[in-house]
Amino acid sequence: MLQLVKIQPQQAQIAMDIIEDARAYLKATGINQWQAGYPDFPQITKDIQGDNAYFITEENVILGYVYVDFAPHPAYEGIEGQWGDGVYGVIHRLTMGHAGRGRGLTPQVFALVEGKLKEGGIEIARVDALEDNETLIHVLQKNGFVHRGQLHTANGIRMAWDKALV
Repeated sequence: MLQLVKIQPQQAQIAMDIIEDARAYLKATGINQWQAGYPDFPQITKDIQGDNAYFITEENVILGYVYVDFAPHPAYEGIEGQWGDGVYGVIHRLTMGHAGRGRGLTPQVFALVEGKLKEGGIEIARVDALEDNETLIHVLQKNGFVHRGQLHTANGIRMAWDKALV
């Protein structure tokens, strides 16, 4: 059974190892996301200090990483398009390491993350993705997310997605 387990500060390097594994996987598959050094160790440490960074685990084996953000995201205010209405949270840096990749776990992972958001009073889950990340786009569509437009972020133009949780 999959679980979300809050990451402790002393586990930051384990989280970063998952990010590095994902970065290498993205590069090998021709996806440009995360290739310019983001997210880096200071970002992952900040996620953990924010108390909403989680390992995705199965039987105490760490499979992935996700940061669940309950605060409004400034870059999401300038959408070229239209978000769904409601109090929103953002799913950031959701990735599976090699132990979890390719196993068809995304519906379960999204259910867990969406449950965390709902526990926090969130009505809409938002996500952004690079246009060339066809794998993520497929996963978002498969899991009920709706394409809402484009965002201009510090890391480039992103596709904006959301999903009503209520």
